[in-house]
Amino acid sequence: GNKVKWKSLNNQEICSNILGLKFEELKPPLKVQNKERKTVQKYVCISTKSTAFCKEWQYKNGWKEIVLYLNSKGYKVIVLQKESVDLINDTDLDIELCDSVDLNEPINLLYNCDFFIGLSSGMSWLAWCLNKPCILVSGMSKETTEFFTPFRVINKNVCHGCWSDDRYEFDRTDWWWCPKLKNTDREYECSKLITPKMIIVKNRSAVTQWQVYHITTGGTASSQLSGTGTPDTASSYWNNTSPNSTLFTLGTVTPTNGSGNSMI
Repeated sequence: GNKVKWKSLNNQEICSNILGLKFEELKPPLKVQNKERKTVQKYVCISTKSTAFCKEWQYKNGWKEIVLYLNSKGYKVIVLQKESVDLINDTDLDIELCDSVDLNEPINLLYNCDFFIGLSSGMSWLAWCLNKPCILVSGMSKETTEFFTPFRVINKNVCHGCWSDDRYEFDRTDWWWCPKLKNTDREYECSKLITPKMIIVKNRSAVTQWQVYHITTGGTASSQLSGTGTPDTASSYWNNTSPNSTLFTLGTVTPTNGSGNSMI
């Protein structure tokens, strides 16, 4: 019989394992029936809803901060989900909702957008299948659970990854599922403590870790995106300078600002 603990596997890998096939991450070929761009203005798509509370980003006003920032860069934001969201009624935001149940509508919008920001949900998978840069925000699952994206946002300095932990069985009847910390002051901290006030940098020309600036550690420390240890303390990462709303500063070390290197 199959003895592999499925929770430790990538979602696609579960199917390969059941069928006895070698796992290879594959994107299904999607036919875009209508490629005509409907919005002249440059735009970004987001999705704020999923199938469980623990999957949603619970940082207070996090989505509004993201939308305000994108608007400041000239982007309109289009929300792809059947549920309404309070952001739509905020007159300070350039935002609209696409709640169509016809998948051809979000497919068209995703096909023409610059990038997508979402959760561990079907809309993120759809954006990925359409080859869109996908920023996936999730703390309840490990990075290996969903598809690979270099833009995975997770805070490993707090409780995280229960979805991928064999010790906990998901209760689909409990919308408020949080197996470790439910009904404590730390419940959903995997999501609540993912802050939009982060900067992630990767040196594409060298074998280095993704470096993360976080507001809680300031301009003198850097964490590794895939690491679980304490942040490295050094002024050379962020030039001993915390960012403001429009500008961040880099030091001189290779991981964040290698001379002549390609950085993102």
